[in-house]
Amino acid sequence: MSHEHTVTSSHKITPDFALHPKLYSWLVQYLKLKEPVNIEAREMGCADDSCPIIETIFTIEQGNNKQFFKVARAIKNISKNDIYFSVQKQVL
Repeated sequence: MSHEHTVTSSHKITPDFALHPKLYSWLVQYLKLKEPVNIEAREMGCADDSCPIIETIFTIEQGNNKQFFKVARAIKNISKNDIYFSVQKQVL
């Protein structure tokens, strides 16, 4: 089964990210990131019934280290619990 994803939006996540002001601090807290850190977010859409309609993929860069983290929600709908439970499910 093919899962064709399309990028619906892309954002740089900063401490003053207007679309979701707490997102940066939650990511730093739950992923135990050391600042400064570069965080990019891409919302991805998938037409397959087994996929979430929109999921957010984070690219986290610190120095030469690059990690990926995803949450099965649109960026504006991500809650603190979504970050917490996604961290529990994923190994970075």
